[in-house]
Order: sequence, then structure tokens, then C-alpha cells
Amino acid sequence: MRPATEIAAVLSLLDEPDPARAEAMVARLALWSAEEQQALVVQALHAGEHVQRNLEAAFVRARFAQLDGPWRELASQRRLLLEPALMLLAQSAPNTGSVQEATITLDELARCTGARLSGDRAFDTGLAAMRAVLLEFGLCGNEADYYNPLNSYLPCVLERKLGIPISLACVAILIGQRLDLPVHGVGTPGHFLCFYGEPAIPAGTYFDPFNGFRSISRPQVEEMLRAMGTKPEPAMFAPVNEREIVARTLRNLIAHYKTHLELERAQRLRSWLDCLITHGANP
Repeated sequence: MRPATEIAAVLSLLDEPDPARAEAMVARLALWSAEEQQALVVQALHAGEHVQRNLEAAFVRARFAQLDGPWRELASQRRLLLEPALMLLAQSAPNTGSVQEATITLDELARCTGARLSGDRAFDTGLAAMRAVLLEFGLCGNEADYYNPLNSYLPCVLERKLGIPISLACVAILIGQRLDLPVHGVGTPGHFLCFYGEPAIPAGTYFDPFNGFRSISRPQVEEMLRAMGTKPEPAMFAPVNEREIVARTLRNLIAHYKTHLELERAQRLRSWLDCLITHGANP
């Protein structure tokens, strides 16, 4: 354990309004053990705003340092796996729910959906079964607190039963993967959607996870885009792969943390995004 005199000196040095000038101490603290960091937190309970902000930056850096290797390994895979990527992302932030419980919940939602499927797995039957299960579970769009970052972390989405379009779409996609159902993400600007069916034909239907997982026709999607000031283009209706889904999730979080001046977390997520885009290579 660090001596009290050293902890007092560290807290004094952290009382710095300029993050650049506090950088050396933040980098040093990120290397402290978890026990040492916890002791520092106890001593800093009544410290000022600058101390708290710089402490948080150090802890964020330490947490990401533990996860950077697994993230790079995931990102380097030829096909990024959606579920492991989202679960690892959730481990980078505090109070985002249990990864183990999230996996159990997804398994159970898939089991309940599978029990309602007909033998031929017809497109309309499968989507109706999944929609019914998710609505009975209580999963819905968080209109009241849309920009809360917890809406983007999968375990928290399942625990709170609240999310934004892309995170709710991920739940549907992951259930689909468990049951071999044709659920695809569609990266429409401003409001992520899903497509159930075979997009190459195309045969199937779009659906809106944020609004009750309800079916929505292509003309209705085009109308929605125009209402948001976007001219519909064919590429907007194409399915996106899992790497693109995770990248969009990261961009959402980066934008939030930059807006709320959580710059260390935004910077670390930006490095993960760069890693994702370059398939694990140094950008």
C-alpha cells in the first residue's frame, strides 16, 4: 500500500484544471494496482472537481489497458463476431450489467422464440414469434432518455430493457443467430432498422426495433428518411455486416463522451474504432 504522504502528494498534483498538464500523473496512476487505486479513491472522496476528473481519466486508461489486447484480437478476425465484441465493449465501462447474465437472457429469449416457430420457419412466422417474445420480455426504445450511454451497452440494455435502435437491433440479430433466422441490420441514417428475410432476392420485410419491432415497408422507410431531411438512396437499404454495426455503436458512444467532456473515454473508444476499421493493425 502506498504511504499516506505519497497519496496526499498525488492528490495535490491531480488538482490541475488542464488535462494536458495532468497527463503525466494520470499515466502514472493508470499503472497502480487496483488496491492502490481504491485506496486513492477513498482518500479523494471529498476532493475537488479537477481531482475527480483526473482520477477518472486514470481509471479509464487502466481499464482499457486490460482490454486492449482482447479487443485487438477480436478486431483482427476476418469476420468480426458481434456478440463477443459487444460484450467486451460493455466491460470497458462501469455499471453496464453482467456479461454472463446477458448471455443467459439472450439464450432464454432465443429458446422462447424457437418454441413458437413453425416447422417451415416462414419469414412472417419467425418475425412474429420473435416480436411477441421481445415485447412480452418488455424490451423497448428509451424515448425518455435516448442519449444515455447505457442504451448502447448490450448487458445493460437487457437488464434495463431499454435501448436505442441499433442496440435493440443487436438483440434481434443475436436471437436470430441462435436460431438460424435471417435477421440483418440495416444502417439507415439516423435510425437503425432490421430486415427479416433474404435481402439478395429481395424477399422479406423491414422492421423497426425501436418502435415495438413492428414491420415497416420500404416506402415507409423512405418517408421516415425524408422526414429526417435525408434523401433515400439504394445503399441505405442494404444490410450491414457485424463490423459496421460495432463501428456505428462506437461512433455513437464517442460522440456522447466527447459532448460530455469525458475525453479519456472518448479517446480510448476512438482507438478501438481505428483498430476495428484496420482489422487490428496499428492505424
